[in-house]
Amino acid sequence: MKLYCDSSLTEGCFQFEGELPVRWTYNPPIATHNIGEYLAVESALEVARLLARWKLDVVTDSQLVVGQTTLGWKIKAPHLRSHVERVKNLLVIIESTLRWVPREENLAGIELEHRAERTVWRKVE
Repeated sequence: MKLYCDSSLTEGCFQFEGELPVRWTYNPPIATHNIGEYLAVESALEVARLLARWKLDVVTDSQLVVGQTTLGWKIKAPHLRSHVERVKNLLVIIESTLRWVPREENLAGIELEHRAERTVWRKVE
């Protein structure tokens, strides 16, 4: 089963294949896209662990998250180290893999994009 993960600066989302997406708002908005991407993957993996869902194909459109957690990329930003370790540990616990997919194949990213399109912003005067 696939588990899709994505984030913006203001929202996170994950979706188990064939199920409804789970979205949440960051309040206040997070500082960087990279932190958001890590938080989305961490949240998805933690819920998978709590639901006892094992051997998942976890996908994200964040090359940085995949590179740092599975491909041995250097972690140049020290504030990301704890996120990298948390994702690695959760992947081991739920016996799952993490891989990159293009944005257009990431159901969580598509959900966030469509939600943004449905949101109407008005200037309050």
